[in-house]
Amino acid sequence: MKRFYLAIAMIFVGVSVLWSQHANVVWDTPSRNSSESMPCGGGDIGMNIWVEEGDILFYLSRSGTFDENNCQLKQGRFRLRLSPNPFEDAKDFRQELKLIDGYVEISAEGTQVQLWADVFHPVVHIEVINDRPLQAEIFYENWRYQDRLIRKGEGQQCSYKWAPPKGTMTHADFISLENAEETVFDIAVAQQGMNEVKSQMMNPLKNLTFGGYLSGENLEYIGTSDSVYAGTDYRAWGFRSLKASKKHHFSVVLHTEQTETVTQWEQGLKTAWQRIAPQGKISSKVVSQDKKQTRLWWNAFWQRSFIEPIENTENKNDSDIKKITRNYTLFRYMLGCNAYGSVPTKFNG
Repeated sequence: MKRFYLAIAMIFVGVSVLWSQHANVVWDTPSRNSSESMPCGGGDIGMNIWVEEGDILFYLSRSGTFDENNCQLKQGRFRLRLSPNPFEDAKDFRQELKLIDGYVEISAEGTQVQLWADVFHPVVHIEVINDRPLQAEIFYENWRYQDRLIRKGEGQQCSYKWAPPKGTMTHADFISLENAEETVFDIAVAQQGMNEVKSQMMNPLKNLTFGGYLSGENLEYIGTSDSVYAGTDYRAWGFRSLKASKKHHFSVVLHTEQTETVTQWEQGLKTAWQRIAPQGKISSKVVSQDKKQTRLWWNAFWQRSFIEPIENTENKNDSDIKKITRNYTLFRYMLGCNAYGSVPTKFNG
């Protein structure tokens, strides 16, 4: 009887693996811009990843990171550049969303880059393996390096929707900056004439602080630079590897918390960082364990529910059935990326 059950389980897993490979998204050319990006995430972290002019770029977001206007802000944009650049004019370029394990892999000219989010801890990993030593540069890019007025149409991402008060600002990001003392919560309470009971209400935005820690071995800081992307100016903080190497590993540790002081928040970030770097440097053993647990989680996620297309040469609608199946699968992946988020995924992903 035990052998019978084991045989059934093995067949089930085998079918699921074949199914997920069918739904994978594969690109054989780089992207023109961020509109041609690929989703990736896990736990409560979301990224969209693309390769443009030889650089690997991704935006990074996390559930619950709201500013004082109740806009959910991205943590910023990251850019990875290798030299000599294997992705520039590569004939064998490949970018694939590997659904069964929940990560994105980019490869060309003997270089392989894997990007994945830890399902159980707020950490993003970028792992680079080359068949020859390459120099690496990584940049953190942020357009909120200065205060900016919320422009026409941008209020839709906030609680103000189409009617933000004149002069509403998006404040500059600093590691030492919390949400402003007055938030949209205070404005809404006053607007509804409820100031008398304001002290009894929970303010989810007050002192909400979020950010992260970018780290990697063999790096030196090369300073800041200013540029423009998609019609918006930004500031970049850059790092370069001290020497060329066949392997590079970068991590972004995130932390979000409502604390009375910035010092308390910084301690929380430090604790999160020390978990993967107990001796002050990233532990390959910890990362390996986290990677294994994350992939096991995604493997189990795909076992819970899936639609499997049935091949039928007589059915003229086979192509439509495959598209529907794939769309269902990819949207489930988007929902899975926010399985443990502090707020639910929006209807449109």
